[in-house]
Amino acid sequence: MKKRINILHFILISMLFSLIFINIVYSNKNCLDNWIGDYYYVAKFPHTTDPNASYFIGYKITIYDESGEYFAEINNNGWFLQTSSLARVTGNENSINITFIETLPQDSLYGITERYENNELLIEFQYNNSELQTYWWALRYEHPTFFEVGNNIFGVFFEKE
Repeated sequence: MKKRINILHFILISMLFSLIFINIVYSNKNCLDNWIGDYYYVAKFPHTTDPNASYFIGYKITIYDESGEYFAEINNNGWFLQTSSLARVTGNENSINITFIETLPQDSLYGITERYENNELLIEFQYNNSELQTYWWALRYEHPTFFEVGNNIFGVFFEKE
């Protein structure tokens, strides 16, 4: 009888821990699902020698879920650059960090060298009420004016499509 009660307790405790674990995994997954989608930022800069011409640079960040892990493909085109990187997305419903994994074949450095260090923080997104705010980290080196500035580049840049 006592052995039967111990087995029943073990089964109930195991079920309880399983439910708690499933709830934690499910809630983390749902909070990052809100970030899935395409984010765009286009900037215009005056040409240095022709006042009637301008440079453009465009960024596209696509965040997606693959088997419960979250990734971002980051593409930059313009200002003499064409870059493409794969990154990992971590965070919660209010903010995410996007960290470098590898250079993709569309990038001009592909097969030559990696554009960033593995796990280097590229960019951070935060929602402040309904406003999407951006902290530029290593990705700022691809921007014609941000690469000259220190680490404190923060503001509203990207829009979610």
